Amino acid sequence: MQDDLAEFAINYLRKRGASYTECRLLEAESNSFVVKNGILQVSSFNNEHGIGIRYILNSALGFLSTNELTKSIIKKTIEKSIKLTKSSSKITEAISLSKEKTYQDKYKVYQKIKWSNITPEEKTKFLHDIYKSLIKTKVNIQAAFLSFTDAQIKQLYINSDGAKILSEIPKTNLFHILTIKEKNKYLQRMWENGGSGGYEVVKSWNLLENIPQEAKNLRNVLRSG
Repeated sequence: MQDDLAEFAINYLRKRGASYTECRLLEAESNSFVVKNGILQVSSFNNEHGIGIRYILNSALGFLSTNELTKSIIKKTIEKSIKLTKSSSKITEAISLSKEKTYQDKYKVYQKIKWSNITPEEKTKFLHDIYKSLIKTKVNIQAAFLSFTDAQIKQLYINSDGAKILSEIPKTNLFHILTIKEKNKYLQRMWENGGSGGYEVVKSWNLLENIPQEAKNLRNVLRSG
């Protein structure tokens, strides 16, 4: 990660009179797939990055962020934020933070089944298999929306007190919406599973059995309602 940009921002704000500064630098790579009624609708592969900076100046709290990671842009954005913070300091209550012990560390969530070893074809097949398992229930499925995302996120936290924390966390989620019809009545349910780790996290959700069971439960509700 571009540690030097966070250091630059902290040093620059210190020179401009900030009594405290903290930066969060983030890099993320993600893959997303959407299947609706058994048909692939969307696939996307994204790279994102940005920096968020919080500081105290004239006893007022300031904030800025940008996804353009160059020193010139960060400096320009800081100057704009300082003008706003100085103006707000005239009307806001004085802000201060408690004194706390600082730490320098790094941590990582390991993957038993790495996402880099799972192809896009395997991920979309998994969504199609969920839809096929829904059809096998014979429930009158009016619509089935399945959205799957996996992401690799690196984040650096650093502040002017000397704290520095670096993290690497793989994250995944599967969001689904089911709409069913029974006896001229409709019922819809949405749910999201999420976790940190590799493909083993998704396997632990047992979605090929649990989502079809949800559909059956919804049908039973309509039949007895």
